[in-house]
Amino acid sequence: MYDPTFTLQERYIYDYLPFLEKLEDDFANARGGRAYLMDEATNLASNRDWQKEDNKNFIQLLEMFRSRGLTLVLCIPSFDRLDKYIREHRARFKIECLDLPEGKKFGGRGYYELTICRTNTFVGIGTFPKMSDEDKQIYEKLKEESQLKKLQEMKSAASGETNGGERLKLATERTKGMAMWFVEKEGWGYDEVSERFDIPKSTLRRWRTEMKER
Repeated sequence: MYDPTFTLQERYIYDYLPFLEKLEDDFANARGGRAYLMDEATNLASNRDWQKEDNKNFIQLLEMFRSRGLTLVLCIPSFDRLDKYIREHRARFKIECLDLPEGKKFGGRGYYELTICRTNTFVGIGTFPKMSDEDKQIYEKLKEESQLKKLQEMKSAASGETNGGERLKLATERTKGMAMWFVEKEGWGYDEVSERFDIPKSTLRRWRTEMKER
């Protein structure tokens, strides 16, 4: 296994905010080598939604993964539905998992086809054991809970229960926290952070002053 510490309970991701919360701990404690599983990842990385703020931030986040030694497994129905930048520049391998009937070819085990994304080079096929009943139950429970929470958020937004200004404020706070992390912890200059996050340098200076005054 690539990451021997991986568990579904700790590393299963369905939505963006919980993902950021989990990563904050890894970034703060310089933990490398961890792997995360993002289910139905086209909710965040779809080529149809590339202009949305969370999608833009997600792509910026992926740029940090390699230097941090982190791995993100995206579970998607179709590789073509991924954002073009992710397909061509961030994805390293495409693993297509197929399930064969019992007694056929690999004795009922699942098999995968492995392709190197950037060169579209087919590497070969291999087999993997089926998910245990225990892990299957954990997965289904996590997915059901995550989908229910997502549905409730969508319902609140559609009915006007969620204030649009509060959503904008929350998105700004996420970007602010990430930008200030690179200034304070990584030692990046204002020019570099401004270019990476598309934030005016005057805003970055104001944010840093606010942090020091707290």
